[in-house]
Amino acid sequence: MKFQKEKKDQYILLRPDAERLDAGAGQDLKAESVLLNAEGFRNIILDCSQITAGDPKGLSAIVLGSHLCRDKGGMFVVASPTPKLLSELQTLDLYHTLHVLPTLTEAVEAIFFNEIESELNSDFD
Repeated sequence: MKFQKEKKDQYILLRPDAERLDAGAGQDLKAESVLLNAEGFRNIILDCSQITAGDPKGLSAIVLGSHLCRDKGGMFVVASPTPKLLSELQTLDLYHTLHVLPTLTEAVEAIFFNEIESELNSDFD
């Protein structure tokens, strides 16, 4: 799977060029998440507006991305999930452990709020 990437100051936006997040696509997402994290990106937004379906192995890549970002004090946000993908995340009980937001705007706002909170917390340390 290939990704369109939009790098911003506070985050990177990934737009997958695929409709399914299956095992193969999941491997690509895992590799991309590890690479971006190693490059210093701690906030990743995955635009899922075109993902019509996923399977447990593919969706596990989102969990890995979330752990990588969280370990660096950042966020991995699943943005604009389709109803089918949202249902699959809920079925696998991932909906409550991941940052899932209905729009890209809300995902960007969540990143900014998290960054502000991190800065405020570091000022008190």
